[in-house]
Amino acid sequence: MRSDFIDLMVEDKGDEVIISLSGMFGIREYAALKEKLENLLLGPGIFFFLNLDKARFLDSEYLTLFLALLNELQSRKNRL
Repeated sequence: MRSDFIDLMVEDKGDEVIISLSGMFGIREYAALKEKLENLLLGPGIFFFLNLDKARFLDSEYLTLFLALLNELQSRKNRL
């Protein structure tokens, strides 16, 4: 797993959690990033913000991941 190569920053502001990603993400980083995001989104917080301004995704599978995360949060009455 390549989770040590993922540039991820988390800011916790009470009900708001800001997750910033930067770098290039290919299929090799997919599993590690998925695991990290799923764990972070289980934590406290109601409003989750994903800052993807400095991230570049090289595989369309990430779109499916972000949609699944959005649906999971909506089912828990949280926001992404």
